[in-house]
Amino acid sequence: PCRGWRPALRPPDAIRGKAMARWPTFIGSGRRPLVMIPGGGGWSSRRSGGLWPAERFAVVANQSSAECIVLLSGAGDEQAVRETRGGIAKPTLVINLAQITVDEVAVLSDLSLGVIGHDGDALHVAAAAGASVLAVVRRPDIPPRGDRVVPLWTDDFGRFPARQVVETLSKQARIDSYA
Repeated sequence: PCRGWRPALRPPDAIRGKAMARWPTFIGSGRRPLVMIPGGGGWSSRRSGGLWPAERFAVVANQSSAECIVLLSGAGDEQAVRETRGGIAKPTLVINLAQITVDEVAVLSDLSLGVIGHDGDALHVAAAAGASVLAVVRRPDIPPRGDRVVPLWTDDFGRFPARQVVETLSKQARIDSYA
């Protein structure tokens, strides 16, 4: 792609309405969930690299201003999602990527407070949808491209603090509310 090019994904209104009707407790009517992808977030392949610890995703979920959480589970992500879900004290919806479309992920992302995850299919879709994305990444990961993407680089997922993600999410929310 050309330098500076950003992918864009705008699902039709019919898909948006269908998604809002499918998950009314979590999106719409002013509710903006925090979408988290604690595993690789791929539709067909499992992430080969390491993962940021599940308990750190749970800490971010609990400390965020979101009233509810949506966890996206990709191929091979069951354990990471189960461990993350176990530590979250807020209403949480787990959605298996195999059961939804790219457009539905785009709608969920667009209507969210933000999307947090690793380099994977679902995170790239969220960025293309224009969502506020926090990518927890380490080399050789490729964070998604987008105007509202913040890559959070680390050399060691095990040492990367949840506090840094919570602070960045909070800062991003303040920016978005004044934009």
